[in-house]
Amino acid sequence: MARPDPGFAILAALTTMLMMAANPDMPEQMRAILILVPGILAAIAALKFCSALAVYWTVSNCYSAIQTGVLHYVIARRIKSGAVNI
Repeated sequence: MARPDPGFAILAALTTMLMMAANPDMPEQMRAILILVPGILAAIAALKFCSALAVYWTVSNCYSAIQTGVLHYVIARRIKSGAVNI
């Protein structure tokens, strides 16, 4: 865990891209750039630092993506039922 690990770096990059893709409020023209660039930067940074940081990023990104997905689901259900007016 004290040295960089390419496997964890790739995992950190993929989960960063997953987290960015979970945000549907991005403009379509820049969607690919806003998903790919943070993932590439996370992979490069994870290859320079210890692998424990990549594990932290991976877990944090997964949690954030799941939290965002659940939040969007709950809001959509409330809007559909009429409990929330927009």
